[in-house]
Amino acid sequence: EPNAIIFGWWETVPGVQYLQLVEGQRPDVLVINRFLIGGNEMNQLILRELGQRPIYINNPSIELLRVAKVTPVGPLYLLEPRDSS
Repeated sequence: EPNAIIFGWWETVPGVQYLQLVEGQRPDVLVINRFLIGGNEMNQLILRELGQRPIYINNPSIELLRVAKVTPVGPLYLLEPRDSS
């Protein structure tokens, strides 16, 4: 999706980074290696961007399951704001 954020580990991130850096595809997508970001920092970023841009993650934490609707999409999960109803 345009302007998405992808959080992933080794099996996810390098493939997307290759497409971005070598083939020039999808420069609008922010790819973050979870090995290089702390859990609290990642959760803060997700909470700040939730509902503003598409967010994909490989293993959502329990904390994220409480605040976000989680939908499987291939090997990742799409995080969306929960309905306020």
